Amino acid sequence: MHFGFKVIVKQNISKSLDTSAHNLAGFVYTSKTSATCFQFYYYRNKNFEKDKLFFETDELIAGIDGVILNLDLLKKTYVIDQWQDLFLFLYKKYQENIAQHLCGVYCGFLFEKQTEKLIYFTNHCATKKVYYHQSDKGFIITSSLKQISKYLISKGQHPELDKTAAYSLLTYGGMYKNRSLMRGVYRLHGGEMLRGQGTQLRLSKFYDYNATTIRERPEKAIIDDLEATFRLALKLEYQKDIAYGHRHLATLSGGLDSRMNVFLAAKEGYEVSNLCFSQSNYADERIARAIAKKLKQEIYFVPLDGGKYVFDYEENMNIYEGQIFYPSSAHFNFSIKKIDLSGFGLIHSGLLGDGILGTHISRPISGSPDLRAKLISKKLFPKIEKPMEQLGKEYCSEDIFNLHQRFFNFIASGAWAMERFKYLVSPFLYPDFLEICLQIPAHYKYRQSIYIKWINRYHPEMTQFVWETTGMRPRYSWQQQISPYTKKAIALWYRIRGKGHQLNMTPYQYWYENDPDMQRFMQTVFDQEIAKVEGDPELWKDANFLFKSGNAIEKTLVMTLLGAVELLNIRV
Repeated sequence: MHFGFKVIVKQNISKSLDTSAHNLAGFVYTSKTSATCFQFYYYRNKNFEKDKLFFETDELIAGIDGVILNLDLLKKTYVIDQWQDLFLFLYKKYQENIAQHLCGVYCGFLFEKQTEKLIYFTNHCATKKVYYHQSDKGFIITSSLKQISKYLISKGQHPELDKTAAYSLLTYGGMYKNRSLMRGVYRLHGGEMLRGQGTQLRLSKFYDYNATTIRERPEKAIIDDLEATFRLALKLEYQKDIAYGHRHLATLSGGLDSRMNVFLAAKEGYEVSNLCFSQSNYADERIARAIAKKLKQEIYFVPLDGGKYVFDYEENMNIYEGQIFYPSSAHFNFSIKKIDLSGFGLIHSGLLGDGILGTHISRPISGSPDLRAKLISKKLFPKIEKPMEQLGKEYCSEDIFNLHQRFFNFIASGAWAMERFKYLVSPFLYPDFLEICLQIPAHYKYRQSIYIKWINRYHPEMTQFVWETTGMRPRYSWQQQISPYTKKAIALWYRIRGKGHQLNMTPYQYWYENDPDMQRFMQTVFDQEIAKVEGDPELWKDANFLFKSGNAIEKTLVMTLLGAVELLNIRV
């Protein structure tokens, strides 16, 4: 299920609303000066109900879906207790920049009846999906590509394949820029918004990451700001749970980001339950169990042994709709279904932490992005190399490029998968914290130097546990430089003992090679769906090549493309 608002603006469409779907509500407005009709639908879940809005007044129609982490803070700041009244006040005060003052996992819109002006926005980090398509007579905005496909077909406009997006999926495992696999259908990135005027729609921004200014200042001052702002962000998340009477659930692994979350939550006095998922006896499990024991916290462990969630093909295709390769967050979706979520509120995580604090920095000076750094498959990269080179030139730094292309288009998928259960949050996504990180010069973030110094200065107790990335305790940044060699030695030892599969949280290739059922499943899907791209001989040939010559993950890239073409009724 996809949650959020669907807005249809078109001339001469029906003035009645179809609200037959489960939990669906709607409003309609007909222009007094033209034949334009504005329809607003709301697909909602029951999580954090008091944070949601969908209402109509004499002057406007508006809505907010999701969870607003700073809602109580805004109420206290402006001394307005009712959320609807506060929302109207904020719009009057900030107009189209209202989203810049909200923090959380949300999307929203506001439509002025008199001027027929519409704004539709997602949050700072695109953890809420918003897609849009426009023609010369109107537009549709919604949280589901399938809804856009059905809408286009109903209007006699069959969806067509965006070939550049298809090759992006077959190489990076996700989308190019803000595209989808349907030509002319786009997704909002973090900080973006849509402005509608009558039947016309244009893209705008309430926060421009590409305008970030690098600030040279003392390292100590930066670390102090990181600590203070992270603690504020953490408090907003955990207090939101408490406001609703919920218990706290956090993901925990062997990395730095999740331990930052649970250690600081423990320091602040919050009682946290943890969720860990990985191959049994992998470092993530061992480290997470040790941390939970130290903190005297409950931990749920879900073994991913055998990768059985790879068989959940249709379920994950319906969640991601071809925006990313389907197993990418399928393990998270699989794991969350294994525990009883009743009583829990938000899912607290360390999402984006390492990415915004140095993982994507390839050199100690600011420079252009390494376009090959995060390829899932190199085999077809020449087909997309030129447009990617051009795209790289559009960004002011390597950091900002990877924020848009890696996080907004790929890593954020964990939040998409969780929304039907709970909202996934992270202190690292807090707008003010994100801004501090993006302003840090590259030489501080290289090899995550400033991150490690922050931990050692303020939270040295975290360093008694091994860091899964390096196999060593996180004491010094130079450890990352030598870790490839130490990990090779460890890998050799594991292979000699016949336990090479335990070197990875999700050893897809090992599972594939040792599971005839998985081999048959992938082959069956491919055989049934490959004809869907016969209309493009080049793409058909490349898809065949990648599936037949590729490893297990490369095969799922092809399966995702074929499944999305089928799901979205795309013409190739």
